Amino acid sequence: MPGFARNEKAGVILWMGDPDCQAAHNATLSCLMENCPTFYSTPSTDDNILKVNLGETITFCVGYWYVFDSSHVKAFAANALNPFGGISKPDIDIVWIRFGASGVDDMTLLQEVKTTGYSTLSLADNLISDYDKLFGTIPRFTLHMRLQDIKNKLEYEHNQPELCLRVAELAGQSPQTSPQVQLLPTLVHERLGSDPHTKMLAIRETLYGKGWSRRAVQPWAIGLFDLNTRLLRLAMGQE
Repeated sequence: MPGFARNEKAGVILWMGDPDCQAAHNATLSCLMENCPTFYSTPSTDDNILKVNLGETITFCVGYWYVFDSSHVKAFAANALNPFGGISKPDIDIVWIRFGASGVDDMTLLQEVKTTGYSTLSLADNLISDYDKLFGTIPRFTLHMRLQDIKNKLEYEHNQPELCLRVAELAGQSPQTSPQVQLLPTLVHERLGSDPHTKMLAIRETLYGKGWSRRAVQPWAIGLFDLNTRLLRLAMGQE
């Protein structure tokens, strides 16, 4: 599928427009027109919630198109499929659950997303605090509470109650006791003048230091030129 291309550099997945950023823009716009068509007429240039939500939409599209397009994977997105709702839910941005042949083969992949049009990429540091909440002291932000919400969706919306017990078994009480949890810290960023590889390596090392194993952390960076302008055009349904 044209739109994005994947490269890997020392453990960081770098996504770029293919054959160019406009192709990535057009592919994302097609997804928005099909799934969330309530576009803004004149979005504000400082509407950070809108930009954040659209960054999650771009991330969801990349994940769904190129990585998780499988009947064995279920996706649960906080804002990606409702970017124009005017709010940004504080849940884990995107939860992907890959169901294996049995419960021991299941995996949950937790994708927190930050979106920035600044080349310094300093906003990516906030990914650390997002993941800290998974086993933190505020119950509504914890992984166990998020998985409980997903269990409810599987039972009452997807009519798959047989999967609920398997979801409940995915998380332990800490990073060290959660071998079926993988983190996908993701930065949607301005490509011009930025160094996403170095930044996301630093994020990965910090997460290692907090108890996550090396196999449990897979950073992503999704880079587009003229990101802020593109987000506004996407919000208006424009190529």
